[in-house]
Amino acid sequence: MNQSTALAREINLKPSVRKILSHLKERETISPVEALVSHGISRLAAAIYELRQEGWDISTEMRKDASGHPYARYRLIA
Repeated sequence: MNQSTALAREINLKPSVRKILSHLKERETISPVEALVSHGISRLAAAIYELRQEGWDISTEMRKDASGHPYARYRLIA
């Protein structure tokens, strides 16, 4: 994907979804807790869904926290 195509895809995103994409580009992964604490975004799965609909390749890895509760960690695939 060339730079102008990527920019055009980003412009159409909601500001909260743009924040998640920026986070993924800088840090490669994000979890729901990181999205909430760092960006005030409580609906990370919805943002990831929107990014995927726009053509971004994002993988999901299921993990468990210290209490054994499952959560998703999302990774932007280059």
